[in-house]
Amino acid sequence: MQENTKDRIFLDGELPDSEEEYQNDNHKDISSDIAELVIEIGEDPEIKNERLQSIYEKLQEIYAAGNRHSYSVLSSKIREEIENDEKYSIRVLQQNMEMFSHIMQKNASKTDKKVKMSFDKLYDHVMLECDRNLYIYRIQNEISKKQKELSKQQKLISKKQKELSKKHSEVTNQVASTIKDIRKLYADLIGIISIFVAIFALITVNANISFKLTTYNMNEIFTGIMIMNAVVVGCIVVLLGAVRLLIINNLTKTNPKPKNKSRRN
Repeated sequence: MQENTKDRIFLDGELPDSEEEYQNDNHKDISSDIAELVIEIGEDPEIKNERLQSIYEKLQEIYAAGNRHSYSVLSSKIREEIENDEKYSIRVLQQNMEMFSHIMQKNASKTDKKVKMSFDKLYDHVMLECDRNLYIYRIQNEISKKQKELSKQQKLISKKQKELSKKHSEVTNQVASTIKDIRKLYADLIGIISIFVAIFALITVNANISFKLTTYNMNEIFTGIMIMNAVVVGCIVVLLGAVRLLIINNLTKTNPKPKNKSRRN
């Protein structure tokens, strides 16, 4: 076994850390101890002056030994405490630091100038960190508020879209019903006109037949009228059937079938 000049023990074959690495590790440890004391200031919203005085004395002992705190370590520790402990309040730390500043002023007359400067820097750094975190919280709250407003607006838009979709469906159904009624009306009109045309044709034919056959005897007239009427009635039936098949059926179709389209390979 061998011992280095800093009274740190290393196993045989191991090389001791450099002077700079040792100082860095020691500085981090001291900064962590200072950060823990600062975090302790913010743990109790009703902290007593006696407790603050005790923390002040511990910090004074650390600073009097020539040590300094690291702002990065202090910031990291405070942030870590906030994330891990939901009950920890940055506002309590800020308020208690104001009380701690009174302890600092009270002991300023019997404190070394360099130590006093370290306390002043510690106070500034802690308050700066509090302000920074409170600003972050305010921005997060504003973002959360905006997100809630956007979510509310999205729900309103979705509701309006459903209402418009429902109204569109109702209007579409009304239009379809109106078109169906119009088609039916057209079909009825065409049917009525066709019947009147057929009746008029039948009357006209009968009148012509009667006029032409007045020179013949009644038996021949009656026979001719029956034959011609049979022919005319047949034509009328064919006409009405054609009107029904070609015009009325197309008008009264509810859902006309689309024409078949050839599939493309």
